[in-house]
Amino acid sequence: MKGVHSSVAITTTVFLFFLFLCGFDPDYGLALSIFSILNLMIIWMVYSVLRMDYAPKHTFTERFYEDVDNKRVKDSEDNDNL
Repeated sequence: MKGVHSSVAITTTVFLFFLFLCGFDPDYGLALSIFSILNLMIIWMVYSVLRMDYAPKHTFTERFYEDVDNKRVKDSEDNDNL
């Protein structure tokens, strides 16, 4: 899990630095090189998130979102008559 937090934090920091740099009319070579590196960093971040060891406790049919404790309402024939 620590690798996931670091990849997200580093990629976000470099992206915010890139946006800050573009606001001050930088050298185009530097901006393009950071932009190219950022594309690789985004791939690294997505890969680390997808490879994260996490198993949810509930299925999608039980809970729509994992962070919300609301249970899904099951369809029944009683609801069809409304």
